Amino acid sequence: DIERVINMIKANPNADINMEDFTRSIFILAINMRSSDIHITPTDKSLHIHFRIDGVLQLVYSMPQTLANRFISNIKVRSGMDISEQRKPQDGRISFEFLGKTYDMRVSTVRTVYGENVVIRILGASSSLYSMPNLGFDDKDLAKLEIAFSKPYGIILISGPTGSGKTTTLYAALRRINALEKNIMTVEDPIEYKYPMARQTQVNELAGYDFSSAIVSFMRQDPDVILIGEIRDAKTAQMAIRASMTGHLVLSTIHANDCIGIIPRLKDLGADSFLIASSVVALVSQRLVRKLCPFCKQEVETSREDMEFLTIDKPISIYKKHGCPKCNFTGYIGRTVVSQILLINDTIRNLIAQDEPLYKIEKEAYESGMRTLLDDAKRKVLQGITDIDEVLRVFGR
Repeated sequence: DIERVINMIKANPNADINMEDFTRSIFILAINMRSSDIHITPTDKSLHIHFRIDGVLQLVYSMPQTLANRFISNIKVRSGMDISEQRKPQDGRISFEFLGKTYDMRVSTVRTVYGENVVIRILGASSSLYSMPNLGFDDKDLAKLEIAFSKPYGIILISGPTGSGKTTTLYAALRRINALEKNIMTVEDPIEYKYPMARQTQVNELAGYDFSSAIVSFMRQDPDVILIGEIRDAKTAQMAIRASMTGHLVLSTIHANDCIGIIPRLKDLGADSFLIASSVVALVSQRLVRKLCPFCKQEVETSREDMEFLTIDKPISIYKKHGCPKCNFTGYIGRTVVSQILLINDTIRNLIAQDEPLYKIEKEAYESGMRTLLDDAKRKVLQGITDIDEVLRVFGR
């Protein structure tokens, strides 16, 4: 249907197109291809549609520029935006039903040289909750996380860039908490997973309901576990730490490059070193790497460069991507987590409280068993889960 519409427009720019059906077809294709985002980008002569699949943008269609205004206007109407306003950025939402499932789509527009650029984030309103092993955590990491999430109080922070699966990990962690005996409350922006065992709320900036004010209201609701979507400002950081020090287990995400980087990030948000030391239970940093397609991955022997990268001293067999119709010729299907986990022991707690340099904290962390993100990624290469090319794409050369 999509190609038919594009060909009709090419043959006759003024052709009468049912834009509702065309937009619906784009949404269905994106869902079927496991896309997390749809990018609609106008240029001087054409309109490009990209899907982000397993974290990578893929060009799906290029179509005549004459289709741009009608297509983008239809999306803006569906998402409740002002179609007459094309100068200012706008945000909206679409609720889309397909095969008995409802998908929440967050829509964002911004004006560019050639017209409005649209990005649509696809969120499954009924997304299934994953377990920690299914996300890619190994037995050693699971044992560490079991210790952390069994604590009655304190704060556990997960760091990583946007789209690295932090919220998914938080909800997988919630499944390891006995929800029948715990009052679990969450505040998110937006709610990505429906969890019947928790009291979930959503940020509403217009009503003055943000992360920090949510924590204040939660404290009157007798919570055991508080999940905060993201710590992004000083007030939220302060309230989260205060809640963790008054008998509550607080789970949240924060932007930092690795576990050690979370400490200066909290300080940058105004948290005192002794409060960080006394409240933080565990720090987790993660990335997502694509998994090799099981239908077409190829077994190869490591080259000298591969051996140097993997820090091994003799050739072994590993797997590399190939490409087939099952994986849309990318060589990859799905993603797995690459993680770094730091349990805060007494020595590290004292180093943080005394404001010792980060290199001393990092040295003690590695001596206590923490590994680097890259080391965990290399381990997944050796296990045949991913390949060196994908690791280099995520972590650089």
